[in-house]
Amino acid sequence: MIDILDNKKGYIVLILIHLWLGVMLKFAPIIVALAYPVMLFLFLVDILYHYDKGSRAGFYALYMVGYEMIYRMAGAPFSWELGKYSCIILLVFGLFVGPRRGIPWIFLFLLGLLIPAIFLTEHPNPERLNNMIMFNISGPLSLVAAGLYFYKRIVIREDYFRHLRWAFLPAFTIIAGLSVVANVSTLVFTSVQSSSAAAGGFGPNQVSTMLGWFILLVLLYRINGD
Repeated sequence: MIDILDNKKGYIVLILIHLWLGVMLKFAPIIVALAYPVMLFLFLVDILYHYDKGSRAGFYALYMVGYEMIYRMAGAPFSWELGKYSCIILLVFGLFVGPRRGIPWIFLFLLGLLIPAIFLTEHPNPERLNNMIMFNISGPLSLVAAGLYFYKRIVIREDYFRHLRWAFLPAFTIIAGLSVVANVSTLVFTSVQSSSAAAGGFGPNQVSTMLGWFILLVLLYRINGD
């Protein structure tokens, strides 16, 4: 799938699809929510079919991070940690499917340090205990998965910046979604505090963080002349 970026028309089509998904945030959010597991499945198939050529699993993981905010905006009944789980699945899958490399023991050591915390965590409510463990360990596990995958991985510069455009696609969905959900002309700002209304009724801190991440991607392209 990532090879679509090699074709300018293909990338334009992807942009239009994500703009359409942004509009659907208002009119049919279920479509936007269901797109997340569908994309995860397609990414896994693509990684398997191409044996993770071009380190595509890493770029797909970046995409899933950006789209995590979108399925939250759509009110999907998914775990809020699904974005991290998806990244872990993609990176580990790409690690096993792709070419074999050396074992980064430092990250395995970090993984070993996390295990005792699972057994030392206590709470009288089993469900609450499980949520506490998964909430606090999903982030470090994502770090371990990323470390295992990217350790001494060589990516050609041209491929890096070309494929990084895939990670920018969710930005079009978020911008389109905010445009149709939040009517800027009717907003009244009475303070400098974060505004849920300006964020389309969604978490303003999370939305602004994701938009900042996309702006950073644009700056990377500008700095490198791409």
